[in-house]
Amino acid sequence: MGLFSKIFGGRKSSNVKSFATKQSFLRSYRVAGGKSYYGGGWGLARFNDVVNAHSSVDGLVEEFTIYDEGCSYMSLDGYPNCYTQAYQEEYEKAAAEAAVMNMFGMDVDPEELMDFEAVEENAYNYACDLVNAWLDGSDWIPEEVMDFAWYELSSHNM
Repeated sequence: MGLFSKIFGGRKSSNVKSFATKQSFLRSYRVAGGKSYYGGGWGLARFNDVVNAHSSVDGLVEEFTIYDEGCSYMSLDGYPNCYTQAYQEEYEKAAAEAAVMNMFGMDVDPEELMDFEAVEENAYNYACDLVNAWLDGSDWIPEEVMDFAWYELSSHNM
């Protein structure tokens, strides 16, 4: 009986109990929110709560101009940004068309064949995908975006 009372009783037991209670609550909170039992944590959950209450995916995309050519956030596919990814993909399509036209004696620059509306639309879609990845925890949220959520969107956190 002395061994069990030392393990489950006294001061050390309260530390173990406290740790176990917090861990199970955190993980239960994630499961209740539709997330996996592991990962994410409070920061991600709070970020989602703030964005859901005060903004949206489109709101964050617009606020940080994530679709823009000069954006500093890397796309999910590893391009320097979402615009670069969209531009490069459209350029590759146009280059293939230009190569065929050049075979028939027509000298065509691939940029002349590009659909820049498609570039802008795809860049915006890739930006939305990136923000969704932040929200679901599959990609790291940049610090300035977190700060914006805490101190700008949710003004009661000041």
